[in-house]
Amino acid sequence: MNESEVAVFQILTTLAECSAILAAFVGVAGIFRIHVLLERRRDAEAEVRFWTKRLTKQDTFAVPFGDVQALLSNEQTRVVADPPHEDLLAAAIAADRRRGALGPILRQARAALLLLEGWNLGVAGAAAIGMSSVTALAAASGFSSAAWLAVLRQVAVPIWCVWVWTVRT
Repeated sequence: MNESEVAVFQILTTLAECSAILAAFVGVAGIFRIHVLLERRRDAEAEVRFWTKRLTKQDTFAVPFGDVQALLSNEQTRVVADPPHEDLLAAAIAADRRRGALGPILRQARAALLLLEGWNLGVAGAAAIGMSSVTALAAASGFSSAAWLAVLRQVAVPIWCVWVWTVRT
């Protein structure tokens, strides 16, 4: 191996190692974020069930959530005629809105995690494949630009993912 081939090999191994480490570390952070969002949604759903149970005097914890939402919808028309329960209805509706608002955030967090993991594993795979073609890559005129582009994206993709995970909580 000549000097340029050694340099290419070192660049590829560094890219592969960094990608694997980044995939593991930020992947754990993304999974934690998704877990937190799922817990928030579960808590909001439990709150909707609680307020709807107080409102309807029915066991809302033993039925599917769609049935609870139907009960809540029915209660909206009934409470107009029976104003003393407006506060219970307002609390149930507010909890249902909080639960609904978490859906898009959860989808964005999942998409960001998939993008991050896909990118990192793709770079690691490409680097590993490139290790079998070190001689050809050392002679390629665009290798330096491609390596810089990969490094810059290794910085940009995690920053974007973390921004998506933290922009709306």
